Amino acid sequence: LTPHASFENNTDIVRWSVDLRYQDAEIPNNIDEDPADFDPEREPVTMACWPGEGDFVIKDAQNPEREITDIAEFKEIRTRYEQTPVRNPGRGWTPFAERR
Repeated sequence: LTPHASFENNTDIVRWSVDLRYQDAEIPNNIDEDPADFDPEREPVTMACWPGEGDFVIKDAQNPEREITDIAEFKEIRTRYEQTPVRNPGRGWTPFAERR
């Protein structure tokens, strides 16, 4: 959990905040995986940190063809994961609705 804070906006414009998290592409991720193919029974050490959202590459000097540089590509990844939600994402997490 990362604490966040904001202060009063005394301007007449909207202030945006973006929280970006980076990790090494060698760490388990779901880049190039289809959400429909997700297997919650696979070894947890092979899973993305949060399998329910599509990971993507911003910068890769060794493999620049993997980089997402077009907003349409980014949208396609996000839309695919929104339309095909990963069920029971593993790692011992229980969906909130099932915790009651």
